[in-house]
Amino acid sequence: MPVAAPSDPDPNRTWASLSAGKRAVGAPNLGAVRLTPEVGWRTDLAAVQDANRRADTSARVGLLGEALQRGGIRSRVIADRYQERCPAFAVLANQFGWAGGLAVPPAGWSLPDGWIRAALDDCAVVLLSVSSVAEADSRTRPRSPSDLPKPKAAALKEADRLLGLALAALRAHGGRLIVLAPASPDYLDAHCRTLGPVIAYDTRRPESPGLLYSPSTRWPGLVTAADFAPTILHWSEAQARPGADDMDGRVMHVLPAP
Repeated sequence: MPVAAPSDPDPNRTWASLSAGKRAVGAPNLGAVRLTPEVGWRTDLAAVQDANRRADTSARVGLLGEALQRGGIRSRVIADRYQERCPAFAVLANQFGWAGGLAVPPAGWSLPDGWIRAALDDCAVVLLSVSSVAEADSRTRPRSPSDLPKPKAAALKEADRLLGLALAALRAHGGRLIVLAPASPDYLDAHCRTLGPVIAYDTRRPESPGLLYSPSTRWPGLVTAADFAPTILHWSEAQARPGADDMDGRVMHVLPAP
């Protein structure tokens, strides 16, 4: 899922592109904003929008949330835990929170099993933000790919459990699931960087394997972060969709393949 050059210093660019449907820039200064349930969810989406105006990207960060709201599509954000130094979550929580709500367990608690099911009963689009894996990864770095530290192994196990809950809940609704890692993984060699993986699953057609494709790349198996927003709008059948000039991304499809 390419978004920029391997040496790109802006780790929030991909998240901004997900919500804008267009290549965008992030706002690193958002990391200084403290967001806690006690004082309210104060998200500084305006800072990211201002950064894109100054960079002249023409990206409207938050466009996906606006389009869902105009189309009457209820949405919600669920996070396994909140990281105040994660501005990407602040942006997505803000834009999705307008039409639905936010759900984050208290510090030290596991995400309750029923939260995902309850959100899907009430909303058509649910964003499940699993940040514990990135948090564990930032604290411990493996000596080799096969040497997985205990904190990260535990975080991956929890992420796997949450995805299982989401898939089980989706089957009852006949929905679709997209799993994506918007940040490329860090490797011991600072000069190496891989693309973030993207997996799509349709509970109504589980027997149809293939490669994700979009006209953005015209290459089977390769899509861009900007393709996320128009795909979600297409799947949710939102009537009020942005025009072609508002989004560079295109709807992802599946090309049959073994």
